[in-house]
Amino acid sequence: MRRVSCFVIMQSPSHALAVSIVQLIVLLLVCISRVITAARAMQNVSKLVCTHSGCFSSYAAFCAIFGGVEILLSVVPSLEEASWISVFGSSCSMVYLLITIVLGFIKGMSKHGVS
Repeated sequence: MRRVSCFVIMQSPSHALAVSIVQLIVLLLVCISRVITAARAMQNVSKLVCTHSGCFSSYAAFCAIFGGVEILLSVVPSLEEASWISVFGSSCSMVYLLITIVLGFIKGMSKHGVS
């Protein structure tokens, strides 16, 4: 029985198109989940920091703010010359992680527990 490598199978244009479509769908879904996660994190921080009723904590507004930041960052001319973009992205991921840990700790230490 002859073995056929995956690379040989993917050389046809129809297979390449199918893989490209699947990759774009995955990329789109990852971007959507990133915006949702960022907006939730910002909303939770605003609820934690501001305890009175007149606070700004609209989920849709936080999605719009994060989307605006993404649009501003997308107009950076060359990513080779802007290594700070990678630092910014890594920092955002670490901040999301830190927010999750802190909010989980605060919720766990409260009398209400995890809901």
